[in-house]
Amino acid sequence: IEECVRTLRAVAPLARDLGIKIGVENHGGVDLLARELRELIEEAGRDFVGACLDTGNPAYGGEDPVVSAEVLAPYAVTSHVRDTRIWATEQGAMAQWVPLGEGNVDLQRIVRLLAEHAPDAPIDLEIITGGQPVAIPYLEPESDYWRQYPTMLARDFARFITVASQGKAHPLVQLTLPPGTGAPPADRIESFQAQQREHFEQSVKYFREKLA
Repeated sequence: IEECVRTLRAVAPLARDLGIKIGVENHGGVDLLARELRELIEEAGRDFVGACLDTGNPAYGGEDPVVSAEVLAPYAVTSHVRDTRIWATEQGAMAQWVPLGEGNVDLQRIVRLLAEHAPDAPIDLEIITGGQPVAIPYLEPESDYWRQYPTMLARDFARFITVASQGKAHPLVQLTLPPGTGAPPADRIESFQAQQREHFEQSVKYFREKLA
């Protein structure tokens, strides 16, 4: 985090001269939760650093995407809007990216927050499907989860648990690739392309009819 702040400050004069803002994406499950990213933005300089609000990443860090939007919408310069299916397990929860409307993220609330706090920020649909569910093993005290997020606020975590408890306890029926796979094998590329196109068109239709 310190190195990221140092790098951002180093390019601050050029960003200000060009009149641009650098959008740093929230990558819950890989790096920062929303409150951590907000601190980074404030420390680096809010006049030239903002947030790329991604609504799909937070669940992988055990964070309700609505919490992410509440914290980061006032800082948003752009967005990656997508849905996630989240459900509870004996070890904690599972999360899987799905087409808009197939998950249990409150997208209506998120879009309202963006409209209220960042009306000029683009709504970009980032529909990534074909992946297998990912485990968030927060009920295992020695899991990597708690080593990564030891200061997660209880009130934020409770909201994620509520979302997980209300989720459909099964993955989306779709073609999937193992974690870390860069591309489908040659004989399955067309099938995955067709699925991706279908999921994207489904998501655009859902957004226009339910969220716009």
